Amino acid sequence: MLKRVLRAAGWVFLGILLGRTLGFARELLIATSYGATGLGDAAVLLINIPDTLVTILIGGAMGAALIPEFARLPERHAWGLYRESRRAVALLFFPLAGILCLSSPWLVRLFAPGFSPALSHETARWVAIAVWAVPLAALAAIERAYLQSKHRFAVPSMATTVYNAALVAALLLPPRLFFLALATLAGGGVSLAMQALAARRHTPEPDLDEERPPRLLTRSLALRYGQAFLAGSLLLMLPAAARALASFQGPGQIALLNFAQKLLELPLGLALTVFSVALFPSFSGLFAQEKTRGEGVRIARSVLQVVFVLSIAILLPMLRFRVEIAQALFGYGQMTPEDARRIGALLGVLLAGLAAQAMLSIVTVTLNALRDMASGFWVTLLGTGLFLGVAATLRETHGTLGIAGCLAATYWAILLTLGAVLARRHEVRLLSALFDPSVAKALLFAVLGFAPFAALGAVLPLPPFAGLGLTVLSAGLSAALGALALPEIRARLSRKFRTPPRD
Repeated sequence: MLKRVLRAAGWVFLGILLGRTLGFARELLIATSYGATGLGDAAVLLINIPDTLVTILIGGAMGAALIPEFARLPERHAWGLYRESRRAVALLFFPLAGILCLSSPWLVRLFAPGFSPALSHETARWVAIAVWAVPLAALAAIERAYLQSKHRFAVPSMATTVYNAALVAALLLPPRLFFLALATLAGGGVSLAMQALAARRHTPEPDLDEERPPRLLTRSLALRYGQAFLAGSLLLMLPAAARALASFQGPGQIALLNFAQKLLELPLGLALTVFSVALFPSFSGLFAQEKTRGEGVRIARSVLQVVFVLSIAILLPMLRFRVEIAQALFGYGQMTPEDARRIGALLGVLLAGLAAQAMLSIVTVTLNALRDMASGFWVTLLGTGLFLGVAATLRETHGTLGIAGCLAATYWAILLTLGAVLARRHEVRLLSALFDPSVAKALLFAVLGFAPFAALGAVLPLPPFAGLGLTVLSAGLSAALGALALPEIRARLSRKFRTPPRD
């Protein structure tokens, strides 16, 4: 089972690597073309409003509700549920897109309440076009869930790459928001088409003896989707809420906080949260039966240890070279050296929540596999409320840095609370795996791998790109040493490379 998870994680990693690389290139092009200005804030929002709506309304909720059902149903019934879901989503989300189009001025005020009236009006014109990407993404989420339930990860993983490639192409044109708005539709349409074609390859043979298929899109399934949607939406709204609060701090603050968040999301997507995507289909089957539940818990604990060690191995060099990273990637074009230093400072604060975000993806997947979406909803609702209250106070005293610090602390609070819920309600003690002596040993090895690079950075004055290079090298070495110190990883490598005995 773990072998299947690792193979799936490899496909997910490849797709996310390409998608995140293009997504990061997208942010660099925005910074170069628009800078930390009001127009830069508008470009960020034009892309992030549809992205946030897609992530909130569809993202993990659609997969959380559908993948366990696709996995447990017979092939014919799974196909029937797939078709019913597509019809229901089309009937729901296309009218919703029309409402969002007409409400684009209100959307901009919600996501950037600190915008001036003129900037708000200009942004709303193009957001009205971009929101039509939402129903395309909703249909694509059905295709993705069906493919992943079949353990087909290659095509779904490449969908983000296609979407970001369309945005990058638009940003290579003269800097006009109109091109960005059209690119969201083009990227969403192509992503949907490629996944739909892949899903058709798994069409089951018709069953002539079955007179009328049962109704599979039930009220309980809709309820679980609603609970997963509410829980996921609140959690994923946190970065958007942070940017909204940053809009009160003056022009360019949304862009600066967004660029720092993207620097943080790069390692999260490339090396840490891929496990949760690969785990979920297998978890759904393991936790569906009592006799295999213990195996599911064992795998979840092992993966949580790996994710925690990797997150610390990545955090250390990024924290040490945060200013050099920001200067190397954002210190040119319309961005000033001071803007790059501010991004580095924000990144340093946001990194405090890196490990929590990475582990939260594993904890959330485990809850979803147990079909407990309600717990995630109530915990994230409480966490979001606390964040809004505390961050609104901190921004007045500590500015955007205070918002970033509150965001990092909120991820830890939600993680610890959900870990306690898993232990108390489901008797699944995931977080206790972090107290295993092997984890402490792995962390020590990760620190030892980073130490020479930290010493080199302290002795020599490093230009920005040298600091970026040292970050990549030291993160790779620390992650490798830390992972190899974990018994599960060593055992797997030993079995893989063991020489068979000779006769």
